[in-house]
Amino acid sequence: MNNAPTMQTPLYPQSSGGWGGGQSQPPSYPPPPPGYTNTQAQTDFGPPPAYPGAAPTYPGSQPQGGFGTAPQYPGVAPTYPGSQPQGGFPGGFSPPPTPPQLQPTQQRGGGNGLRIVIIALVVLVILGGGGTAAYLLTRPKPVITVNSQYSVGQTPAGAAGTVLKISGQKFSGNSSITFLLDGQQVPGAQPVESDNSGNVTATLTVTKDWAVGADSITARDASGYATQSGAPIEIVDPGKANTPGPNGAPSNDVSFSLNVTITSPVLGTAKETLVITQKGDSGGTVCQTQDDGNTTITSPGTLTFADGTQLAYSEASTFSCSGTYVGGHLTYTETTVTDVWTFGSGSNTQQCHANPHKAQILTGDFSSATSISGTYSADSFSLQDCTYKGNPVNIDSDKGTFTGTINS
Repeated sequence: MNNAPTMQTPLYPQSSGGWGGGQSQPPSYPPPPPGYTNTQAQTDFGPPPAYPGAAPTYPGSQPQGGFGTAPQYPGVAPTYPGSQPQGGFPGGFSPPPTPPQLQPTQQRGGGNGLRIVIIALVVLVILGGGGTAAYLLTRPKPVITVNSQYSVGQTPAGAAGTVLKISGQKFSGNSSITFLLDGQQVPGAQPVESDNSGNVTATLTVTKDWAVGADSITARDASGYATQSGAPIEIVDPGKANTPGPNGAPSNDVSFSLNVTITSPVLGTAKETLVITQKGDSGGTVCQTQDDGNTTITSPGTLTFADGTQLAYSEASTFSCSGTYVGGHLTYTETTVTDVWTFGSGSNTQQCHANPHKAQILTGDFSSATSISGTYSADSFSLQDCTYKGNPVNIDSDKGTFTGTINS
């Protein structure tokens, strides 16, 4: 190396004549270790001399007292004079590699992690809120309506023996539906099944166990979804609100007539027609057409005395009436207004007057929609102005039964 700086040291004595001027032949060195390649850019210098096991040294690159072993850095090739840009380190050495530093993204890792957690929480809240909203919007919200052929005002009504028709929507599909009356399972009602779409239809038969008054019907499916508000109904006594009476008897507000047959010891068999005139839910009145207080009814008969004597008579009477029909139950009372008994004929005629009395009392109940039966009775009374062998003439009471059918 013709222009390389020199420094005389005990290790490397120098002379002005370079390698050959008065100096012994330079020492022979083994070839460089394999694997070293020229990593430097081309310069004016020739290839650097190789030194076994150590990087070459140059003036000013080592402290006084000799040369130590050149530091080795992983992955860094040795450098030589002229291979560094101006302003590099003396002796041409490259600066030691800088220890790896945390990259900015690594330094902010904790912040990013926290930010990710926060974002995830926000997303969860949003999704959770959306899920809740979706649940609230899509969850079954059952509703029912009640229909009846009877009503109190605008409210569907029913009585024992009648049927309410229920229709419902928005229940769980193919679910068992339970109906509730004022929060308790409807007496005598069995659950029914909704269809695939959550619709349901049912009929509920009112029984005597249903409380009379204003009530409401709700429904609940097997998943626990229930109607939020009840369908109002009115439960009435049988016969009211145009409902049938017990055993299907006519309702309270229906007018009809009955063909009645009375059987008793005194009368034997007697037939008459009762007229029931509706007066609303409070019930109707019961009378015969003759019970107007003016119409005279004449009927013949025979009076038998205690000694066996029999006397024919003709009775002429006018009547008034009282009676009610309500809830399948009938009462009827016919009272005489005037009552004149005439015995004999011609010049031997004698008239006797009876005090007002109850000519008949009927009490009965319908056993079906058209049939009624019950008891008959008549009060005892005395004939005024008449005696028999010096004794008052008394008419005994009478008892028996009656049956009747609606006159169609």
